[in-house]
Amino acid sequence: MRWRRFARKWLSLGRDANLVLAYTLLKSLGSCAFTLFFNLYVLSLGYEADFVGLLMGLAAFPSIFLSMPVSFLSRRLGPRRSLVVSEVGVTAALAAVAFSTTPAALIATRTLLSCIMLLTDIATFPMVARCCAPEQRDTLFSANHSVMLFSGVLGNVVAGLLPALFAATWGLEAEGALAYRLTLLVGAALFGLSALPLLRVQPDRQAVTARYANPLRLMAKLPEWGKLILPQLIFSLGASLFFPFFNVYFKQNFGISDAMLGVVFAVAGLFTGITSLLAPLASEKWGQVRAIIVVTLASLPFMLAMGWTGSVVVAVAAYWFRGAICKMGDPLYHALLMNSVDEDERPLLNGLFTMSSRLAGTFMPYVSGLVQVRQGFGPLYTSAAILYAVATFTIYLYFYRGAGQRGGRTQGSPLPHAS
Repeated sequence: MRWRRFARKWLSLGRDANLVLAYTLLKSLGSCAFTLFFNLYVLSLGYEADFVGLLMGLAAFPSIFLSMPVSFLSRRLGPRRSLVVSEVGVTAALAAVAFSTTPAALIATRTLLSCIMLLTDIATFPMVARCCAPEQRDTLFSANHSVMLFSGVLGNVVAGLLPALFAATWGLEAEGALAYRLTLLVGAALFGLSALPLLRVQPDRQAVTARYANPLRLMAKLPEWGKLILPQLIFSLGASLFFPFFNVYFKQNFGISDAMLGVVFAVAGLFTGITSLLAPLASEKWGQVRAIIVVTLASLPFMLAMGWTGSVVVAVAAYWFRGAICKMGDPLYHALLMNSVDEDERPLLNGLFTMSSRLAGTFMPYVSGLVQVRQGFGPLYTSAAILYAVATFTIYLYFYRGAGQRGGRTQGSPLPHAS
């Protein structure tokens, strides 16, 4: 009976929800090329891992100051218009990144891309929330997350084959800068196509109130929203040590090929997509707070295994299971985050959420690059595991020890997610 009810929820999603899922599909396919090969493209130009980390930090730095202004802009434009504008901008910025070779050009174009992606990040959750009724949000957020991950299965496999295909077709170096550049351009084209489904979604409604027209009024909400944001900041500090460097980790530690790298990422997306489909059932059975604590703690042994194993088989298996377990809580948290505030507040809360994630990305990747050059990945995964444990304990203190102990289900309590 529970499975039938679960299936009916999925089938009852409306036209706008399905168009948003189509947008997510195309955007996710495009992002695979960038996720797989941007770092490797920079390394193929002759730079070291510490420069890659510095590049990521410099690119994320403006987000600290732009997250809230962009949140107010997204609130003014509406989520649909914000996403259309941002995806067109991302397409142009990705193309500029692909043609950049000097340190100044890489920093400038990568920073531009990061700034434009802010609008995408801030508008996405309000857009998903707008396209369904409150009682459908667990289902739609789970569906959106699963589409993103399942499309990554195909996208990573195909993207992993593209450098070798371009090399064979035009006589290029298989792991050279030009082959990687052409792959990044394919990703840019798919980002551009992702705007098309959004054009068929119903136009944005105008904001119904003038609250927070003065940004200073937002300060009154910071104590209330701070409990949602602080654990996410701690998670982001840990994730920024290793998450942007999975491709470098597998390349430098185990020397796997581009095609095999694509397969590894694809299978990870498949596993994570399956567990994301089960997120609404986990919420119904255990409650969100207890579930996020359990899955985060369960992922830590796999994180440590990645840092210290010398076996590629163990490393790949640990990568798959860490992501599949840890990511199960993401769609539930995103739904609860949007349910915890009114519609016109969602871009602002999501802006603070995005700012907390980007803040860690301003300096932790550079720290990670320095440690990689000198000591490898072992200390990084250990440090990240400690930070994840601290963030999980913060969730326990804020959301579980008081409300959660009263039956342990706490369906309505918002909680941060792990990356």
